[in-house]
Amino acid sequence: MSQPIPVKLVLVTMYEPSDARFGELGVFLQDGKFRPAQVQAEASGLQGRLYERGDGLLAIHAGVGNPNTAVAIMALGLAGGYDLSNAYWLISGIAGGNPQNCPLGSVVWADWAVDGDLAFEISPEDKPADWSTGILPMGAKVPYGPSSTDDAAFGQRFEVSRLNPHLCQWAYKLTKDIPLLDNDEMKAERRAYTGFPNIQGPPEVLCGGNLTTGRYWHGRALTEWAERWVEYWTDGQGAFYTSGMEDTGTLHALRHLSRMSKADYDRVLLLRAACNFTHPPPGKTVLENLFGEAQGDAHYPGYIPSLENAQKTATAVIDEIFANWETCKDTVPSPD
Repeated sequence: MSQPIPVKLVLVTMYEPSDARFGELGVFLQDGKFRPAQVQAEASGLQGRLYERGDGLLAIHAGVGNPNTAVAIMALGLAGGYDLSNAYWLISGIAGGNPQNCPLGSVVWADWAVDGDLAFEISPEDKPADWSTGILPMGAKVPYGPSSTDDAAFGQRFEVSRLNPHLCQWAYKLTKDIPLLDNDEMKAERRAYTGFPNIQGPPEVLCGGNLTTGRYWHGRALTEWAERWVEYWTDGQGAFYTSGMEDTGTLHALRHLSRMSKADYDRVLLLRAACNFTHPPPGKTVLENLFGEAQGDAHYPGYIPSLENAQKTATAVIDEIFANWETCKDTVPSPD
């Protein structure tokens, strides 16, 4: 039996459209250096979704939504074709950006990842009039109240995940001055958000919290819920910057693999780039903003620039880890 192939870094992507547009993985495959991984992909059931560059870099299209990513990452970790014990994991994808703090096209290194699905939910028409939301922490009796759920009944809880703060800050410090792509459409979109001064500037590299839900949600009330939900689960240490649909599943799988000594959770980075905002600007309805004139396709005014900004930022970190592999193999980078 052949020895497992040592891996230095796994690039995890989620959304990959079937048409000619770039996707989260496609933007990395443009350089022509990757090739499909054959034997290992077949062994893990990941045919056509796993790519290798030949120098220790592995890339996976894990799929959209928490179930897909959780299953794909566990399949990869348990397949046995790769030695992932020293590997770094870099999750890279697009996101909705919070208009309070995340300019369109910005790239955000996540310091916290919070799940928005494991909860009690009361329909809006049935919730008490003085409640701001019908979404309650599992086991709570009021919004943002204390949870009384028996953790043993749920196994490992995953409402909140903290990413390694030293690695996150190292990645931020390394990439914070990278010039990011901007364009006229994105500038016009930002200008429409009158009264939101923090997003009027060009895209930038930031650090902030990510909220994951299986639902693609949009609207001002839900954005306010997301802000409070992230604050609640991080005990006020995290702030809502980006929304995604997969990161809880990916991180949950990586924590399991880490406990099995098949991955190292301290080597995980999460990067999201804002291709749209999570609620409409003043004067637009949710439906007008979500769909615009796209005739059924969601409105992503920063789609291509956000993909390329994520690729540019992630590549800087990948290159730095590979250039210093003799150190990074045994010691996780920190800003100091």
